[in-house]
Amino acid sequence: MPIKTSVPLRHFSQEDFGKVAYEGGDHAVEVHDSLGRIFHESIYRSTLQQILGNRSIQELQICLTHQGFRKELYVDLLVDLSCPFELKASSSLTDAH
Repeated sequence: MPIKTSVPLRHFSQEDFGKVAYEGGDHAVEVHDSLGRIFHESIYRSTLQQILGNRSIQELQICLTHQGFRKELYVDLLVDLSCPFELKASSSLTDAH
């Protein structure tokens, strides 16, 4: 299934991907600790993007196509053109978490 984006994606080794993922996760925890849990996820996303600077892209559109099928999805935050982050803000944890 072809996947198209507006920017070229980079291929990372599993080790490099892990480094970026842990760094992004650490920043996400710092942002949550400093802001608390009362904001909409767009606030956390914008704050993370400010921290990561030009290494990150908000709401990157991904288009999946196959024969007559087409689906557009959005990645909350893409870091280093390789590592996607899907952010969720919730006032409490549920069984679904």
